[in-house]
Amino acid sequence: MKSSRYAFVTALALVMGTLAGCGDKADKGQGATAPAPPKSVVIFQAGLVGNDFQPVNPPANTVDIVTDPSGSVVANLIRSTVAQTSPEGDTNTAIVRMTPEDMPAISGKTATVVVTARSAAENGSPSMRMAYSRAGVASSGWQEVALKPEFADYSFTYDVPAEPSTTAPRDFIAVWGDPEGKGRGVEVSRVRIAYYAQ
Repeated sequence: MKSSRYAFVTALALVMGTLAGCGDKADKGQGATAPAPPKSVVIFQAGLVGNDFQPVNPPANTVDIVTDPSGSVVANLIRSTVAQTSPEGDTNTAIVRMTPEDMPAISGKTATVVVTARSAAENGSPSMRMAYSRAGVASSGWQEVALKPEFADYSFTYDVPAEPSTTAPRDFIAVWGDPEGKGRGVEVSRVRIAYYAQ
């Protein structure tokens, strides 16, 4: 009887020790450092004064304000009659420039550009093209997406060069409202850039 009781106590001790070890491992796992979330910079937000897209070479490209029934600004309407253009330089589309404060943080990083847009309610374009450009240095090239009638996020990733531009002080995001040049439009409500600090 004594030996049976001893065997039971020994087995119980082994089980408790195993459970304690598992607890230590779990504690160590919980204490592991999670990767930092990406930082995000808003380049354009509809309704902010002085933050609108600028048309290049109007009237071939135009930018108008879109409001809702209450009068609140909800988007920039970008139309284009340009059927061929380069994503280099200032492009021949509509552009929104970054602030000088944002550029040092993004330079040399892998950035994800997110454009919130929809096909225009009237004479809407079936697609749009987007690009990230640093004049005189490099460009992401055109990224084409099919548009929906409701607002949605469209994104692409680009390795932003570390080399600064000698021809323009600020990088920009270009949006080509109608790549077929038929004057149809896209409504853009927001542009942001996400990147990892390290």
